[in-house]
Amino acid sequence: MYCKFGGLINKDEVLATMFVQANTTIPVPTILDVIGESDEELFVLMSRVPGDPVHGVLNRMDAPSLALFESDLRDWLFQLRSLVPLPSTVVGGFLGTPSMQFRIAAWCPIGPYSTKEDLHEDLLRRTEDRSAVESVVKKSHGKPHMLCFTHGDLRHQNLLMQNGRLSGLVDWGSSGWFPEYWDYTGACYANKKYYPRWIEVFSRIFPQYRDELEVDRALWMQINPY
Repeated sequence: MYCKFGGLINKDEVLATMFVQANTTIPVPTILDVIGESDEELFVLMSRVPGDPVHGVLNRMDAPSLALFESDLRDWLFQLRSLVPLPSTVVGGFLGTPSMQFRIAAWCPIGPYSTKEDLHEDLLRRTEDRSAVESVVKKSHGKPHMLCFTHGDLRHQNLLMQNGRLSGLVDWGSSGWFPEYWDYTGACYANKKYYPRWIEVFSRIFPQYRDELEVDRALWMQINPY
C-alpha cells in the first residue's frame, strides 16, 4: 500500500482516480481510505500497482516488445479520450478546479478556464515575449479542439510495466479536462533529447498533433525554458 498526504494530494486526484477505475480497464491505484476534509490535511491510503517505471526498459525493448507497449498505451489513451466530458466547457481539474500542470507553472496550479480560448490566452500572457510566438500559435490555437479527459503528467515514472506489458498508470494529480492534444504534447515535454523512442511512440499514436507540439514547444521556451 501507499499513502499520500501533506498537501501532495487533493480531492480532485482521489475522485479522478476512482473515475478512471470505474470507467476504463486501465490499472490504477485503488483508493482504500481517505481521512481529512481540506486538501491540506488529506491522508489518502491506496493500493500499490504492480510493476516498475517504464524508463528503465523502454530503450532496451526489441521491436515486438515495443509494438506491444505501443498497442497497450494506445488502448489506454483512447479509453481516456472516450470518457464523456462533464456538461461544461470549463478547462481545468477533474471538478472544474485549478490544475497542477508542471510544464506551465511548477507547483502553482493554473485555471480553471471558462473556454479553451481562455487557456490559450493565459499561455500567451505567461510568455516573456508574446510577439515572438503570436505568429506560431495560429497553427494550433485556431483549431476546433474538443475537450478530453487527460492524465496530464505522462512521464516514464508514472507508467509501470511488469512481465513485458504495461501494468499500471499512476499519479492522477494533474488529470482533468483539457484540449485533445494536451496529453500528447505534455508527454513530449523536454524529453526529445533524452528519450527519442518515447517521442516516437507517442507521435505514432497521435500523428495529427504535430502543429500543436510545435506551438507548445515555442510556448514552453518562453514560459518555462530549461
